[in-house]
Amino acid sequence: MIRLKIGQSLTYVNFDNRPHMIQSDLAHNYAVPAHGQRTIQVDFGHGAGVYSIVCDDHTDLSGLYLVTE
Repeated sequence: MIRLKIGQSLTYVNFDNRPHMIQSDLAHNYAVPAHGQRTIQVDFGHGAGVYSIVCDDHTDLSGLYLVTE
C-alpha cells in the first residue's frame, strides 16, 4: 500500500529494459520508460479513498493507493 495525500508527488522507477504501464481503477495510466522514471502528481478527482494499481508487465503483482486529504 502506498500512502499519499492529494497533491503529493510519487515517482516510479523502472530498472528494466522495457517500458511499463502502471494502471489504476481510476482510469489513470502512467507509462514508465525503460531504464527511466515517471513522477506523477496525486490529483485524483475522486477524492480520498483506496484505489487499486497494477503493472501491465507484472499482473500478478498489485497494490493500493491510500489517498488522504
